[in-house]
Amino acid sequence: MQTKPRESSAQFNISQQETDLKLQNQSRISPKSLLILLVVWIFLAELCDMVILHHLPPLPPLTRSVIDATFLLVVLSPVYFLMYRPLVRAWEEGKRMHFALRQSEERYRSLVEDIDFGISLIGADHKILMTNRAQSRYYQKPAEAFIGRQCFREFAGKDHICARCPGVTAMAENRPVEVEGERVRADGTRWYAHIHAFPVFGPDGRPTGFIEVTEDVTERKRIERKLVENEERLNFALEATRDGLWDFNLTTGEVYFSPRWVEMLGYRPEEVAPEYYTWEKLLHPDDRDRVLEALTEHVEGRAATYEAEVRMKTEAGGWIWILTRGQVVRRDQQGKALRMIGTHTDITDRKRAEEEIRFLNHQLINLAEEERARLARDLHDEFGQILTTLQLGMETLRNMTRNMGKEAEGQYQRLIGLIALLGDHVRDVSAQLRPNILDNLGLVSTLQWHIEKFSVQVPDLRVELTVAGEARRLGRDMELALYRISQEALNNTAKHSRAEHAWIELEYGQDQVALTLRDDGLGFDPQQTRDAENGFKGIGLLGIRERVGALGGTLDIRSEPGRGTAIRVMLPA
Repeated sequence: MQTKPRESSAQFNISQQETDLKLQNQSRISPKSLLILLVVWIFLAELCDMVILHHLPPLPPLTRSVIDATFLLVVLSPVYFLMYRPLVRAWEEGKRMHFALRQSEERYRSLVEDIDFGISLIGADHKILMTNRAQSRYYQKPAEAFIGRQCFREFAGKDHICARCPGVTAMAENRPVEVEGERVRADGTRWYAHIHAFPVFGPDGRPTGFIEVTEDVTERKRIERKLVENEERLNFALEATRDGLWDFNLTTGEVYFSPRWVEMLGYRPEEVAPEYYTWEKLLHPDDRDRVLEALTEHVEGRAATYEAEVRMKTEAGGWIWILTRGQVVRRDQQGKALRMIGTHTDITDRKRAEEEIRFLNHQLINLAEEERARLARDLHDEFGQILTTLQLGMETLRNMTRNMGKEAEGQYQRLIGLIALLGDHVRDVSAQLRPNILDNLGLVSTLQWHIEKFSVQVPDLRVELTVAGEARRLGRDMELALYRISQEALNNTAKHSRAEHAWIELEYGQDQVALTLRDDGLGFDPQQTRDAENGFKGIGLLGIRERVGALGGTLDIRSEPGRGTAIRVMLPA
């Protein structure tokens, strides 16, 4: 049994205005019938008039004419109201309907011709009945050149019906069909087309052809191929580096975690929910605030990129070190971040190596300090005793040879002065190597002593010390490290910065100690002072970094050319 086809926007139907006019006319007699009835009515009226006048006695001509006219007026009056006026209305409605049809046709032609999609009307025999300008432009042929030609020859360059012809499927299944495929232009070049086929039905409900709407998707296909190539490169790169990938939708909170990302933590894909809180709850409690702050700074546009080292919990309950890096790739017109993409790199082995290096550095620093202390003791004790003995011997010799004259007396005085000066230098060197005041009185007193000595040596540089919080004795290694850092920073300032003022700020906190060293000197670009291994080139700064790292602290160096330098050290107390 033939089923009634579904209504489709592609079927050729009259407009709503035309439909309304048609429904109005269906309830009335057609103009042709009205005209016939009008002629018959007039004929019958004349016939009745003749019969009536025939049976009347002879009358004067004038009287007979008046009676004839009066009868016709009475008989034909209903004709005007019942037949003539409906006939006039039908004629006027016909004019309106014709005008509406013409407007509808003009709108249809304007729509079809001006649309950017190619449109063709094709019969069931696959012969082209109509095409628009866009279709002609796609295939580089005038519209009239297509009429009556078979679509598979003109559009696909084939001599038989296409195997996946959307029009055949649309007519067979009474539904719209869409496909993509190559098409051929008049010059032989090929391009990609996205084709929608809509069935066209006749009055009996059977398909009589189809409409083919074509869109040129060559550029989209090129972009898709490029995206596939880029995705393959990314996958190869991630596979080679063993990095995990994450893709964060900041609007919905959904996050895509790549299989490697999940595998890195020892989970199975079904165990990891694709949402932001999955990542956040895996962060180490001690790292969470720092990492979230770095993420917020980048999302809000206050940092160019996002990068952090963080410990994350594994499925086995342990912790591994992850280097997470990312960047916002899409923002709205107000600058609000919408999408962010990044990677995870397992740096646990690197962290272990750094910890071993830090331990070895700590050992080397301790050995160096022990050697300094030994050398300081040797200089103070042995050399000091020798110089004292030498000075006493020179004074004894002077007493024994008083009568040798003024010249000999002058030589004795000069030698004794040199011995005293040498003793002072030995004591200074000994104190610089390892000041005993540090062990006896602590860090604050040692810094005050060092600043006094430094100010004598470098009078052009004014140094101020500020202590905040409740000063207390720290561990031997920490006090020694903070003293050495201050010592090295002041030496660098005196040698390179051309500063007039320097400030040392020591802050005692409940669970940490902060040391800040600032100057108003020339400054420098910190990025240009780093080598390929992300370490500082300067020996002084390198030593500071190693001492801070050995004690598990953090080092922040901020400087700009012409705006001085600030070094801030944070150590756990």
